[in-house]
Amino acid sequence: MDSFEHITGDWIREKLREHSLRNGDLAAGLNVSDSQVSLWLSGGRTPAKPTLAAIHFFFQNLELKKHIGKGDLLKLPDMQYLAVRIPISGNRYLILWNSHGRKLLVNKSDLDEIEYIDLSRYKYLLLNPDIEHFNFLFEFVTGPELRLMEKSKGDLARNVKVIYGWEKNVKE
Repeated sequence: MDSFEHITGDWIREKLREHSLRNGDLAAGLNVSDSQVSLWLSGGRTPAKPTLAAIHFFFQNLELKKHIGKGDLLKLPDMQYLAVRIPISGNRYLILWNSHGRKLLVNKSDLDEIEYIDLSRYKYLLLNPDIEHFNFLFEFVTGPELRLMEKSKGDLARNVKVIYGWEKNVKE
């Protein structure tokens, strides 16, 4: 399970500022009162663990919606595969989603009879988008080869785990 220790009044305040939101927007999104949000921001009250999780996913979903709006996010539903090509090198890959193990398998592909998607306009891969909180987000980093990094736990910009590819310069 995720650790939500990073969620403090200052963190919430920064996220509200970053997304141009008011306290009331967060209150409405979480179905709590404005005064409750004010207490969290002032440090007068610490949210309960389920509320911390709700706050975390509230802001994570806002981040994903920005990328969906820009059109640089690919969705991969449950129990399927994604065939991608890197325009720079022409290398082709099959990305397979194992829903039971919650894992990705990435293999270079020699198959010619399937359609490949160029990764030039996509940055993120969202798995199982029907899950309520968008739990599985990965970032494509392309060069001559593919690098795929998990970005779904905690703050999207901080927790990075290489799923496939080289490991140098992993932290942003």
